[in-house]
Amino acid sequence: MSLKDCVVRTVATGLVLFVLGSVIYTFLIEPSGVAATPRMWAVVVGSLLGGGLLSIVLGWNGASGAGEGMKAGGVFGLLMELTYGTLAHGTMAAGPALGDVVRDGIVAMVMYGVAGAVVGVLAARGGEA
Repeated sequence: MSLKDCVVRTVATGLVLFVLGSVIYTFLIEPSGVAATPRMWAVVVGSLLGGGLLSIVLGWNGASGAGEGMKAGGVFGLLMELTYGTLAHGTMAAGPALGDVVRDGIVAMVMYGVAGAVVGVLAARGGEA
């Protein structure tokens, strides 16, 4: 994957993750422990980092097309969130409740699945994963 492809996919998936996270956690789910005024710069940077990580992993995976990207992205998001959430639950004094860990794993599966579909479509267009 060229640097240009990586940047395009990172920005596209970062945007998808930012928008989906904003919609899901603003209108559908009230997350526990969220700051009254989120630091938006950190949310944007985190979304871009997540998009970059997903783009690279799916590039290594060779996922091409919406279906492959969605499946691989969903599994990646689920495992990544369950890993982080479980560790946070076990080690942080104000860590998430176990139910929140499961809920956030499902949300991450959906968000990263959709973002993975975007990576897959862009990979199919570019002829490479």
